[in-house]
Amino acid sequence: AEQKAEKARQDKANMPQVKGEKENEEDQKAAIDRARRREERGDIKQCNEGKWQFRFDEESQPGSVLLSIPLPKFLSSSLIDVDVHPTYVTVVIKGKVLRLVLPAEVRSEESTAQRSTTAGQLVITMPKVNENE
Repeated sequence: AEQKAEKARQDKANMPQVKGEKENEEDQKAAIDRARRREERGDIKQCNEGKWQFRFDEESQPGSVLLSIPLPKFLSSSLIDVDVHPTYVTVVIKGKVLRLVLPAEVRSEESTAQRSTTAGQLVITMPKVNENE
């Protein structure tokens, strides 16, 4: 009986837990803090914890780098945080970090992030420092 109860406890611990919006926001805040501390130390390594699909595009808008990330349509925008630096971009989505080194140096203060209300797609537009690259 004890073995059966122990097995049931282990199975329950291994089951994916459904989180409410409050728990997701707490995870999001913790992930953002972790990412910022790592960036302050200078540990800039590419990572894709959430296994998000993404695509860079430099041809459709000359002089800019576009980063497209298809996201679930019903994902709350409060669970998305974008931080653009001249040589890399960090996006924290639902507590998972997506950090990418950019193909060209960009002007981070002029970058914009837009989210499609119909499809949920996130598009980050980053103007290049040297538009001829």
